[in-house]
Amino acid sequence: MMNITETIKKAISTEILWSNSEFYGFIECLEKGNLKIDFSKEDDEMWAQVTFKNAIIAYVWKKSPLVFIRTDHFKSMGILVEKEFSYIQIIVIDDLNANILSLDPDKSLTDRIRFVFDSKLFSANDFWFYNLT
Repeated sequence: MMNITETIKKAISTEILWSNSEFYGFIECLEKGNLKIDFSKEDDEMWAQVTFKNAIIAYVWKKSPLVFIRTDHFKSMGILVEKEFSYIQIIVIDDLNANILSLDPDKSLTDRIRFVFDSKLFSANDFWFYNLT
């Protein structure tokens, strides 16, 4: 099990114009590689799905600089983050669907995150789905 409370809090407290400009710059950088981005500005989505060879490898949160990424793709995306986007908080996991994540109850998070899922055991996919808009 991996508790991600502090990582989420760091992402939320980062003082940068993430959702207004930096998010789009990061997405642009990912698109320059062999990665496909699924994100709709028109639907007011809060997440971008990153795919490689038709498989979802990462989720990028528009609200705050946070990325869930599969372990097998961390190295390639990690280099980009280290060089140009070092403030992004990254959660590296083997499987985006594995129920291995947890969050502590915290007032600073409940204003930003929908806790519709079980906060004691959930997947990156759950976090993405319940906070999609």
